[in-house]
Amino acid sequence: MNKNIALHSPDDVKISLFGSTESAFEKFILDYWEVSPLLFRRVSENANDNIIFGSLGRPFDRKTIDTFLPSILQGLISCPPIASDELDIYCFLNEVKGMLGSPIIYGQDIRVLRTQKVTDAPMMEGTKEEVHFFKDIVDSEVIDGSFTQKCIEAFQNGYTIAVRGMEFRDDKVAASVDGLASLFGQPSAGANIYLTPPNSQGLAQHYDDHCVFVCQLYGRKSWRILPRPMDLFPRLYEPLQRLPNSEGDLSGVMQVLLEEGDMLYIPRGYPHEAQTNVDQGESTFKEFSLHLTLGIEVEPPFEWEGFTHIALHCWNEKRKEALDHDSDSNYERRRLTLVILLHVSIRQIANSNPIFRKACLMAAFSLASNTEDTNSLLIKQKATFCYILDKINASSNFMEAFKIVETAVQERDIDSLQWMRWLQHLPQEDNVFEDACEMYILLLEDYRRTRRQYMRGMLSLHSK
Repeated sequence: MNKNIALHSPDDVKISLFGSTESAFEKFILDYWEVSPLLFRRVSENANDNIIFGSLGRPFDRKTIDTFLPSILQGLISCPPIASDELDIYCFLNEVKGMLGSPIIYGQDIRVLRTQKVTDAPMMEGTKEEVHFFKDIVDSEVIDGSFTQKCIEAFQNGYTIAVRGMEFRDDKVAASVDGLASLFGQPSAGANIYLTPPNSQGLAQHYDDHCVFVCQLYGRKSWRILPRPMDLFPRLYEPLQRLPNSEGDLSGVMQVLLEEGDMLYIPRGYPHEAQTNVDQGESTFKEFSLHLTLGIEVEPPFEWEGFTHIALHCWNEKRKEALDHDSDSNYERRRLTLVILLHVSIRQIANSNPIFRKACLMAAFSLASNTEDTNSLLIKQKATFCYILDKINASSNFMEAFKIVETAVQERDIDSLQWMRWLQHLPQEDNVFEDACEMYILLLEDYRRTRRQYMRGMLSLHSK
């Protein structure tokens, strides 16, 4: 179950997104990455000349929607999610062997929905809600063979078709997504497509736990991006908070009309919504919209908090090696206890300090070509690490950390410490900024290898 695909290099993807000027990417990282939304006008004048915009490789014509939808939906199979800290592809395959090649699952692989105003609740005037076309299908229910025709009917009635995991279903999308993940120093990225009919809104206002590049492939779509509330910086996979009703509130709102070839960057935590009822003066555009989203998902080990845990692990291994000959078992237990408490203390600081939850880009710049721009970005990464060390020195609370561990042990609440599970993948040996970078990149390669194996396997199943 292995399909060889021609992957795009990080430089190829960087040119497609930011152009050939090296400083453009540096400016994006320094001024906008995880900080502020950004609109890119006409990234692609010709979709066929851009590896991102040309990744789906299909012509789009509003007159042939009845043939386009089946071309997207037919032959799709379920892509079961792989656990964040799973690094053994064979263990994963053994767990899902009865599901491989099965029909797509509603909620997991595809959604068919629209957003409409709540009309039967006077106290909730202006509130919008998502409505699913398939009211009799619940999440995780397998879809039958008549689903494609029902989707065409749903689309004609104003419902958006949202397909997840396009990197597992299309070779060209997979190649672009892999290069994008490498560009930002992450093990993987995700790709979804959204097909929205005229005069409609698909998803309700929401925010994501990952950064998104929205690539407008066909038609136009009007976007509304709200300010990020209270330094909201969600972690990947954690429950999302409910957003207050902001209908009519335009303070700090960014309103953008995306046209074909445009791209919009939305950092994680920024509430946003989009619709196709684009009204410009006397003309109203009544075309459907197709856009591709590229999500950069920062797994826990690759946030700055994760890098800090790795640095602590490296420091502890160095200390253990230096003291092994002179230490007794009691000292060893005390040292191990203090290290665990420091890991927990780092976690507690990260819960309230968004800098710890930002993506660490050390792998991206360490593996990149050695240029003046890359060096300046590396300097900024090292400065972030120094800030984190100062924050740990000033804010660590060992009594609070001890109480957390004590409660987990007494109540056998293993789930409360699940966030530490990925630490088991770190080598238990002497390989503490350069040491941490080296181990960080090794861990990244382990994650990336497993994600690529999964992606190639799913592509193979789709090609059968």
